[in-house]
Amino acid sequence: MYTLIARVAGNLVDISVAAIVYMVYLVAALATDRSVLPDWMDNRYALLISYLVLLFAITTLTEMRIGSTLGQSVFSLQVRYLGASERKLRFIYLRNATNLIDIFAFPIAILVAIFPGRKTISDRLSGTSVTRKHRTPYR
Repeated sequence: MYTLIARVAGNLVDISVAAIVYMVYLVAALATDRSVLPDWMDNRYALLISYLVLLFAITTLTEMRIGSTLGQSVFSLQVRYLGASERKLRFIYLRNATNLIDIFAFPIAILVAIFPGRKTISDRLSGTSVTRKHRTPYR
């Protein structure tokens, strides 16, 4: 049960980090000069799509660098790549692209995660699993 709650909270951390980065960019651009923003930024759907691209970029880069997203790191979760001894770029891309499905289909993702195996839609599609990190005791 901890893993499920930690995964939801970790996704909220990732969403919040991307939102903060996005808002800082928008405020800085608006504070300097409105003409700095491209014309497509007036469209709310374009704003949403550009935010999702930023979220995908942040989660993909952090997972490539440290092996988990920022939210997963906060809650001591790690991604395991089934059938691969090391993380591969295609798994990371596929996992983070399909993770957007989990975010938008939140109730469905929770239902899927409750059943045996506790794999969300993105886990099943990308061949990954999220587990707790094993902590080694200090000596």
